[in-house]
Amino acid sequence: MKHEIDLKNSKIHTNLLIEDIKNLPKPRRIKSNIKLISININKNNYRKYHKRIGNYKTIEFSDITDFQNRKELIKVLEKELINMYKLNNIKENDSCMIIGLGNIKSTPDSLGPNVIENIIVTSHIYSKTLGFRKTYAIKPGVKEETGIDTSIILKSIISKIKPNFIIVIDSLLTNSIKRLNKTIQITDSGIYPGSGLNKRKKEISKNTMNIPVITIGCPTIIETVIDNNYLMITTYEIDFIIKKLSEVISEGINNSLHKILR
Repeated sequence: MKHEIDLKNSKIHTNLLIEDIKNLPKPRRIKSNIKLISININKNNYRKYHKRIGNYKTIEFSDITDFQNRKELIKVLEKELINMYKLNNIKENDSCMIIGLGNIKSTPDSLGPNVIENIIVTSHIYSKTLGFRKTYAIKPGVKEETGIDTSIILKSIISKIKPNFIIVIDSLLTNSIKRLNKTIQITDSGIYPGSGLNKRKKEISKNTMNIPVITIGCPTIIETVIDNNYLMITTYEIDFIIKKLSEVISEGINNSLHKILR
């Protein structure tokens, strides 16, 4: 039995900057199927955008299941991450901790933990002569599992490990079907884990961690409220898509961090 849902009066949330501001700059077409929108929010224009100060890179792409499309997307992601490192004065040999946020038990929210599965971790074998950067990786889980706010876990680990910067991966929300699983947002403005419906946790940013924070997010969910009911909308093949997205993002991160892989 089918049940139709009227979304006209629903409140749909988004974590994508390009969906939340007017007068977007024109996208730059990098490949036939890949577009890039770059926005810098600074002290002079942040009142206009009403958004956090920082650099925002939004990559829009088409079918991620196509082999050639994936190869091109990985190269674009790698390049834009390297550009983001330069904007934050991150040096070639600075150590990095990669953090996969999300709930591994909820497929649309499991992008972060799945990315960590394919991250190259080198801290236990690190040597400058090998041509790899020193890296660490962690899946901190969600507060509903651990009872501990993610920012507290990360602050504790960072105080001991002392990485030079961190990369955070998380699933995002979108208000558009056309961007679902087809957009990657990179920013150095920080993130609020679980910033969907009534789940906003403490901020993870340079202000709170005292080191540069680069965030990579992909919208895998449309989340909305209808008549006080919370609904999560995703695609039928989300298990397969999360696997492909996590492979693309992890390879893009690995290549951007380790010069020997480029």
